[in-house]
Amino acid sequence: MTLPTPQLDLTEPGTIFFTAERALRGERINRLGQGLRNIDRRSEFRIDPASYLDALGLTDVEREAVLAKRWSDLLVMGGHIHLLLKIAAAFGEDLFDIGGENAGVPRAEIFGACPRIVDALPAGVESWQN
Repeated sequence: MTLPTPQLDLTEPGTIFFTAERALRGERINRLGQGLRNIDRRSEFRIDPASYLDALGLTDVEREAVLAKRWSDLLVMGGHIHLLLKIAAAFGEDLFDIGGENAGVPRAEIFGACPRIVDALPAGVESWQN
């Protein structure tokens, strides 16, 4: 399967604008992502995700979207992509998983479509290992 050519679509669901209103609606989701930056909280989440979400007061709809890893729905609900990445990482997933779900294609297809070879470094940089 080949990824379809992206359409220039500035309406939802093609483009999800992260507005102040949306950010306020997504407060619980984003608080979850912020908290998962802490290793102890990530451990608690991994042990019992459902109880962890209940303790944060997520709505049933938010809770179900997190547990089902419906990243597009979480974006529409006000989840910030950087904080959704923290949630995905707690599940052992990454940006390719989020992108695949958003594009409606398997993770492997998104991964395969993204160049990962660095053939030149910026002037003055000798290594990416710095």
